[in-house]
Amino acid sequence: MMLRSANAACVVIANRIGGSVPGFARIATEATYNRALTLLRLGRTAEAKRALEPFAAGRFGSYRKEEAQKLIDALCLAFRR
Repeated sequence: MMLRSANAACVVIANRIGGSVPGFARIATEATYNRALTLLRLGRTAEAKRALEPFAAGRFGSYRKEEAQKLIDALCLAFRR
């Protein structure tokens, strides 16, 4: 339960700070990807899929593109059953 609460807190923080913190832009892409992973861990799969889609579509170039697509594919397979 504690880990779940910590993950939820991380998502809230990532949502709030966005681009408003000086120097955050440097790590914003990785933070955005990590937010998607945290949403997965929380079981918020629809939100996680939406957060992964820009990576899979190449919005960030090749950065995490393949990983994001694999996660989306796995989500789609898991919820087809």
